[in-house]
Amino acid sequence: RARPTKFALLSTVGAIMSLVSTGFLTGFGRQLKNMFHGTRFVATCVYLASLIMTLVCAVKLKSFPLTVVFLGVQYCAYIWYCMSYIPGGRAMLKSCAGACCGGLTSNEFF
Repeated sequence: RARPTKFALLSTVGAIMSLVSTGFLTGFGRQLKNMFHGTRFVATCVYLASLIMTLVCAVKLKSFPLTVVFLGVQYCAYIWYCMSYIPGGRAMLKSCAGACCGGLTSNEFF
């Protein structure tokens, strides 16, 4: 029997531990400053909200569909957030997504 709640919990706790560990390496003040920098602000807010909502849906609501939705949002926000640290990373991601979605231009897709 599948245990999506357990997976969601472990995945989300792992993501939180990853954020805390980079805080230890770079310093928590600097980590927060970098996370909420102008180019990362929206991605950070969506990522943190999706972490919280994944836990709420898995533990409190015990809703499998919502848990899966917020896990998907969590992973997408994390990828978008990580690409913001790579020069041209978001443009590359948009280009790849456009190519995968039938050649849409970045203005049509995002």
